[in-house]
Amino acid sequence: MTPIRNSAQMPAGTGALAGVLLGFGTLLRSQGRIIWASGLGRVGAAIILFFAVVAILAPWIAP
Repeated sequence: MTPIRNSAQMPAGTGALAGVLLGFGTLLRSQGRIIWASGLGRVGAAIILFFAVVAILAPWIAP
């Protein structure tokens, strides 16, 4: 696995993406009870987390 590079080597937009994901995570946390009540619960949270991790790591995973 390729080691994570420092911010100077990150592709353009990675910081913005991280900011969007952080905001999205904060929104999800604030709406968590509604999401849980709707039945999305842990499965939905796991799916969202998976895609968030993939989005963050994509620049290093992609060939």
